[in-house]
Amino acid sequence: MRIETSRALHPVAQAMIDGAGELGIPTIADPNAETNEGAAPSNFNISGGKRWSSVTGYLAPIFDNPRLTILCNSQAGGLMVENGAIVGVRHLVERQPIETRATTQVVLAAGAIDTPRLLMLSGIGDPMELASLGIETRHALPGVGKNLQDHPLVQAVVCRSKQPMGPALDNGGGSMINWKSRPDLAQPDIHAFPVQGNSSEPRIRELYDLSGNVFSIGAGLMHSKSIGHVKMLSSDPFGPLDIQPNYLAEPSDLDALIVAVETMMDLAETRVFSDLFDGFAAPSRRLSKPEMIDFIRQGCSTFFHPVGTAKMGSDEMAVVDARLRLRGLTGLTIADASVIPIIPTCNTHAPVTMIGERAADFLLGAA
Repeated sequence: MRIETSRALHPVAQAMIDGAGELGIPTIADPNAETNEGAAPSNFNISGGKRWSSVTGYLAPIFDNPRLTILCNSQAGGLMVENGAIVGVRHLVERQPIETRATTQVVLAAGAIDTPRLLMLSGIGDPMELASLGIETRHALPGVGKNLQDHPLVQAVVCRSKQPMGPALDNGGGSMINWKSRPDLAQPDIHAFPVQGNSSEPRIRELYDLSGNVFSIGAGLMHSKSIGHVKMLSSDPFGPLDIQPNYLAEPSDLDALIVAVETMMDLAETRVFSDLFDGFAAPSRRLSKPEMIDFIRQGCSTFFHPVGTAKMGSDEMAVVDARLRLRGLTGLTIADASVIPIIPTCNTHAPVTMIGERAADFLLGAA
């Protein structure tokens, strides 16, 4: 991971940091340091002004290695199960089904949505759910597809601007705030960031006039408690899924988001924003609690941080053990966000990178 933090911030991003101070939220230098409580410039995986992705860091240096083969547009259709072991992968190459057998180990890193799908397509999962799809159970693991967790995001508090936003800087945001929805909490549970324009959800765009110069503040929950599931609706590898995160099912999640949105409205009205803020566009005014709940539900979106659908653990709902090995069958390691049992209070990129590093350590150690 490479980080560049020495840069000029967009006026909205800088106002977020300075305005937080007026609300009693401290300014911190690095949100990935010892504590993330406070307002800070966002860290980005960039080097020389360009995105430094996982592909750049891990694959690009070994593109020419004869031990690496990359197949693009090759849809995985399932895992090959033989004699209590995962021995390969079924997939398409130029639309033709083939089977690729493993010499030592299969590593599955399809993410919190497609990893449980591939397990279920392979007959690994809840026997009752598999039977309802006409899939033979090859290995019973009732936790596959359960325990889906994600961070809900309200998009967004949209403000009218006294001046044009100008060219977008950084990722169109540039700063962030992490703070507590209640003072008795051990760590920050809510998060906000600016957007140099309109970032609202489609339903909010339908309900409010968001024309003209605007900026937005997205407010979300990083310590979410609501739990959902991923289910297959058919045995077709290309078929639709039932992805149900159950956002706001836990009352405490909704309570925290009310604080998050109201605090961002307070932020927009601070002295620091006086050169930018020209009134609220969405919501167009201060809201009562029932109105705020409705606004949050209308604007509820996602940080795209799904985790947990093949969770690590030792209980009956666990799918992998502490070394990321599939429970009950040999030959498969899962190395993605699906193994995280409880969603972390942060963006999931760094934790998932760490999981990949640990999986590599475990595999090399076993070899």
